[in-house]
Formats: sequence, structure tokens, C-alpha cells
Amino acid sequence: MGHFPMEIYAPNGSNLSGNQQSPLAGVVRLFRGDAAMNTNAVSSLLDAQKAADWTGLSTSTLAKLRLSGDGPTYAKLGRRVVYRLHDLETWIEAHRFKSTSEYAAKRV
Repeated sequence: MGHFPMEIYAPNGSNLSGNQQSPLAGVVRLFRGDAAMNTNAVSSLLDAQKAADWTGLSTSTLAKLRLSGDGPTYAKLGRRVVYRLHDLETWIEAHRFKSTSEYAAKRV
């Protein structure tokens, strides 16, 4: 996979991409339509192993879900894959069902 073009924004909205300021001072916005990730909330980031532990899934399952695009929203920080706790909760909420027939109808 290739790298995605990105721009770095300060909290006030100014573009820091050509600036020497640390990207940790701002917000990283990927051009793949993902929501901006506020890097001031680093403490709410979980690596793939912690996300797997939190969801009860294996790291292999999360990797397969990333490949298929069916998993929770994630970010790549270099080689590191991280998940926001909010995105994991949102993904789980979107996969709630009251009956097996409701699940089957959504899968079709």
C-alpha cells in the first residue's frame, strides 16, 4: 500500500504542512474521507493489540477487517496502526442486532 497525501492543521485551522512545527500540535486530516483526528487526544488511542483485547477480537481479525474495509476506522502512524476508542465504540454500536433475522437482512 502507498502513502496517503495528508495535510497538517493547527487547532486554529491554519495549515502547518510546510512549517517546521510539530504535527502533534495540530490535527491530521487524511484525504480518504476520514474524519480529522485530534492528536491532542493521544491517550485515547489504542494500538492493534489493545484494540483487539478491548473488542475481544484477535489482531489477525482486525487486520482482515482493515483489508476488507469492514472494520472500525483506524489511522496509520508510520507502520503503527492505531484506533480511537470512540471509533471502536461507534463500530460496535453499528453492529448491534436484536435478532438473527435482522443480521441476515443487513448482510444481504
